[in-house]
Amino acid sequence: MKLAFFLILYSLFSLYPNPYTLTPTSADWAFDADPPGCSISFSPASPAQRNTVITVTVTGDDGAGSGVKTVSLSGAATIPSTAASSVSTTWIPSADGTYNFSCSVEDNAGNNGSNSASFTTTNPNCNTSCSTDSDGTTPCSSAWSPNTNYVCSLAQTRTCYYSSYSGGGACAPAACTQSQTVNTCTPNPGYVCDSGVCITAPPPPTGLSALCPAPGTPATLSWGAVSGATYYIPSVGGTDLARVNAPTTSTNYSTTAGSSYAWGVRACNAAGCSSTTTDSFSCAPPSPLNLQALCPAPGNYAYLSWDPSNGATSYNVRVSGSAIPTSPVAGVNTIYNTTPGTTYSSWDVSACNSGGCSSPSAGSSFFCNWPAWIQTTGGDIHSNTGINAPGGP
Repeated sequence: MKLAFFLILYSLFSLYPNPYTLTPTSADWAFDADPPGCSISFSPASPAQRNTVITVTVTGDDGAGSGVKTVSLSGAATIPSTAASSVSTTWIPSADGTYNFSCSVEDNAGNNGSNSASFTTTNPNCNTSCSTDSDGTTPCSSAWSPNTNYVCSLAQTRTCYYSSYSGGGACAPAACTQSQTVNTCTPNPGYVCDSGVCITAPPPPTGLSALCPAPGTPATLSWGAVSGATYYIPSVGGTDLARVNAPTTSTNYSTTAGSSYAWGVRACNAAGCSSTTTDSFSCAPPSPLNLQALCPAPGNYAYLSWDPSNGATSYNVRVSGSAIPTSPVAGVNTIYNTTPGTTYSSWDVSACNSGGCSSPSAGSSFFCNWPAWIQTTGGDIHSNTGINAPGGP
């Protein structure tokens, strides 16, 4: 009985195959637990100019799994869920910026996956030449003649605009900027631009003055302020001194006592310098040295002498505080009439020129003897100077 039963069952299975037998594909579905993946690609690649036709492609991948069933795309461009492993669409970005995309994928086992990507667009580098400048009149490709009607501007700039872009839309306005440095004061000869103002070189200074406070001390050179001057260049003996910035109108110069100097000054600004205004000055001589007083023989006069002082044109001599007549001298001595038998305890001399006089130098005291007595024909005794000697016979 048992054998007959098994034979019958075998016959039934042989005639009717088992409905639960798994094919290779259905086996994959049953045992696929790994999610699929998807990727997004762009042609041309990011970044690209706006108004460019972009092809966006979504590709699904399930590896060795049950296989991709559907893919889809969302974001700036969309693709509905489609029964395919790869699908594409076109997209034209109308503005510059960054655009985001997401893809979704489902496999035959019902597993899902997703991914994301972004794309950047920029303003176009216009592929046509500049058309007009900022006032909408002059083609940027033509020669540019800035305003020259005495309007001073060291830098003039114009911004050109492209007319259109082949893909549609306006171009970035700053894509074509031109600038140049110009001197719009040239119609007025001698003028230049300085901080937006047309200027010319200032006039020469006036009111020159030089002062030596004391022999051998620095001289102060000064002049009057000049309208439009930003600095001055003084000079002595034809050699320029250090620049003096306005509003200062003086400078110091080292001198030698008794020396004379020719000097000048010119006023300057960015347009140039004036002609030089000239003058001269002298510094007082140094005080005389080696003072000596000598009575060459008994009598009523004395020789007063001293060494020459640099630059002196005259000397002032005082004896016992009283000035004696002097004049410009080539030598350095004078004769002083004395009273016989008198002691002169003080005398001094100072050296002078157009710059002034030195401080006086003091000489030593001196004394001149009485002259010898002589007997005249009348029997009276007189000196040889004609002055009766005290107590004479």
